[in-house]
Amino acid sequence: ARRAGNELLYRQLADQNVATLNAVRPKLIVASCPHCMNTIGHEYSQIGGSYVVMHHTQYLELLVADGKLDTDPLDASITYHDTCYLGRHNGVYDAPRNVLRVLGNELLELDRNRENSFCCGAGGAQFWKEEESGSERISENRFHEVKQRLSSAAHRKTLAVGCPFCKSMLSSTPGKSDADGIVIKDVAELLLESVQKKMVIQPARSTINREVNGVSDAPPWEIRKAESPVMEGAQTSAVEQPAEKVERKQYPPATSTPPPAEAVPSVAPERKKWKPKSKDDAKP
Repeated sequence: ARRAGNELLYRQLADQNVATLNAVRPKLIVASCPHCMNTIGHEYSQIGGSYVVMHHTQYLELLVADGKLDTDPLDASITYHDTCYLGRHNGVYDAPRNVLRVLGNELLELDRNRENSFCCGAGGAQFWKEEESGSERISENRFHEVKQRLSSAAHRKTLAVGCPFCKSMLSSTPGKSDADGIVIKDVAELLLESVQKKMVIQPARSTINREVNGVSDAPPWEIRKAESPVMEGAQTSAVEQPAEKVERKQYPPATSTPPPAEAVPSVAPERKKWKPKSKDDAKP
């Protein structure tokens, strides 16, 4: 809303979010969207919301570095697209690459990368509107570069991204076809695929099983500031404290007895449907 120029709507939403987050007092916020990371981490501080915010690729980098995730190389040639709000706006370049280096047989760099990366076409609220006329779509231009870079790849052609907007734009660009053989996945999806390849997939283990098997449940962000370059400059005192044990509320056991007839409304309330306004409905 703010990128589109609707400052009023942004403030209405942001003020509600800040009030909620201040009541929750989170020790750490992990964002899977760089736009959310930038807004919550930097712009919310303008209206009283100061939080420790981390992108999910930074969080995954800590998990891999601490040995909490065992990975196995994938049969893939991977190239990485630097998203604007993660890279140029927040300076996060190495975290996603450090995760990808343990996943693929090779990590190929695009010609335009890091500070010189090219937008996917969704930034600045462009995701929500039609593009202006021109010789080529922004997403199409970027995908041509990806296609050319992966043309000589020896393994499965894979484009890794760290932003849901980038994934959507590059996956739906008109020039992309199944014949290209290029798979577009988030860094987290590739990491999951690597972990599943390493281990035999079993149902989720309970907390008791984790304790018996000697698996630590300590939060991965509980590390010294000197060991975590991504936390420099942040208020780490809040995240270094162990989480307080939350007492679960006890609810009465469920019953199969149906509620009395008078408690169930006979007619469901009518749901309003959105319809485009006509010229006659427009306010003077």
